[in-house]
Amino acid sequence: MKLLSKILLVLGIFLSFFLRFSNLSSHPPALFSDEVDAGYQAYVFNQCHSDYHGNPYPTHFHSFADWRTPFYLYSIALSQKVFGDTDFSIRFPAALFGALIPLSLAYLVYTLTSHPFIALSTLFISAINPWLFHYSRAGWEVTGMLLSVTLGLILWLKYFSSKKLINLILSIIFFASSFYFYATAKLFIVLIAPCLLIIWRKEIIKLSRRHLIIALFSVLVISSPLIVDTLRGRAGFRFSYINIFQLNLYQPLVDSLRYQDSLISSSDQIGVKPSVTSIIFHNKYSLLISKFTNNYFSAFSTNYLFLTGDGHLRQGFGQRGNLLFPDFFLIGLGLIGVAVDLIKKKSPRLNQFHFLMLCILLLSPIPFSFTGDSPYPQSTRLIIMTIPLIYLITIGIRFLFSVVKLPIFKRFLVFFLIFIYSIYFLDFNYYYTHQYPLISAKSWHYGVKETILESLKYQNKFTQIYYSNSYESFLPFFYWYTRYLPPQSPNGTCNSAANTVWANTNFFTGMQINHHYYFGSLEWSQLLSSPELLTNQQLFAISQSDLDRISHIQSPPQVDILWQTNKKYTEQEKLYLVTLSRPN
Repeated sequence: MKLLSKILLVLGIFLSFFLRFSNLSSHPPALFSDEVDAGYQAYVFNQCHSDYHGNPYPTHFHSFADWRTPFYLYSIALSQKVFGDTDFSIRFPAALFGALIPLSLAYLVYTLTSHPFIALSTLFISAINPWLFHYSRAGWEVTGMLLSVTLGLILWLKYFSSKKLINLILSIIFFASSFYFYATAKLFIVLIAPCLLIIWRKEIIKLSRRHLIIALFSVLVISSPLIVDTLRGRAGFRFSYINIFQLNLYQPLVDSLRYQDSLISSSDQIGVKPSVTSIIFHNKYSLLISKFTNNYFSAFSTNYLFLTGDGHLRQGFGQRGNLLFPDFFLIGLGLIGVAVDLIKKKSPRLNQFHFLMLCILLLSPIPFSFTGDSPYPQSTRLIIMTIPLIYLITIGIRFLFSVVKLPIFKRFLVFFLIFIYSIYFLDFNYYYTHQYPLISAKSWHYGVKETILESLKYQNKFTQIYYSNSYESFLPFFYWYTRYLPPQSPNGTCNSAANTVWANTNFFTGMQINHHYYFGSLEWSQLLSSPELLTNQQLFAISQSDLDRISHIQSPPQVDILWQTNKKYTEQEKLYLVTLSRPN
């Protein structure tokens, strides 16, 4: 059995890496804007040791739309040192972290159970998990966060079994690393830390004062850069405008609901004040609570987890859930198995971890629940749920085999689980590689890269190239695919943002570089109604929607299409390079 376990371990590791690195640059079909922004930030850092706003060795990288957590960008910078400035280098760290997550989860389970079969089951289940699989194939920071949390849990357990200080320090470092990968992890760690302290309170009380002081000092040192950036408004910049606590946004809906109440109670009167009950049940605070609870419970819906997933086609699959269908039954059995273990109290150490996993499962939707910019569960912010869910699947398998006593039935059960999971994952994988790109290409900004590269062939022919943002902002793609690098400042940093300045003309609003490249909104009616504004030195990169608007303008101009994207995917939006001229 030891030899068989080793063979299965090698196969599981190979499967995890193969699924994440196979056709990595083309599935998903293109790099979206956040990925190319991250790639460009890493490129500038490698050249100038700063972000593209000129901040040297940043603890948060300043992008045009946000302040970005640093660790994934630094990992891309390292990846570019190895693989060059390629699209693959942007996705490589996510794929690497994602491939290691199943191995770390398997080791975590083995640390708890000392059972090779259960650990190997965890390895294979997490290797083919659609949620982890998908987020390992694009330049998302969350795989680094998830790996850090898992390693932190492993070292936390190892510390209390060995009492070696190095394990405690490393555990703190990995937990802290998670929020340098992804901002949501900050709130999650704050929520989960009391659970760790309460569940292991008996062991913590017995710790030496030296270990406690070193642990607290480690937390302070590791967290200090984040605390500084939080006070400077960087670490929580995005949350400042997506949180649900912006009460002024609820007032129009409050007024509407109270007006509807007044129509019912006083339909023939004008200027009626809202009733006391209407004020009690329809106010900004009740709407805030409603939004929070709807967000929270939607994360546990079977529709989200097993049927349709995230409603955004970049974060979800459209017609598949985040988990495979057999997971539904094993999660249920896992909850039964956890309940049985807690009642029997056979293994205090395992029961402690049962409580922790239940805490993580119940607390992990809270960071997402505080956000108000998504009408459906958001898989990126909820991905920490995968740890307790996969753990419950594993415990479900363990419980199932504890119930089945006869060896022949156990062997049948092994083959049945392998068969059923193979069927469902092969179905998902076929959908992911064939149908999913067709419907999601627009969400992945397919065609922008090709348009940028093609437009550069005309840069010496036209003095002004306008990139319309009606489809997606071309600016981060231009930065990345031109490897744009302004002159270095005296301190050696690069400030691309300083060379990209605001421009507001009669027909254009947006950013411009060197009075040659323009990125923003084009007012077609204004441009085409003023003959002096339209010249033969202008090239326009536009979408199909722009072309439709131009054709519906009264007395439309002559449109010469110099190039257009190939219609590779069903739902992609076509992009064009065109010149405009007045008909003779």
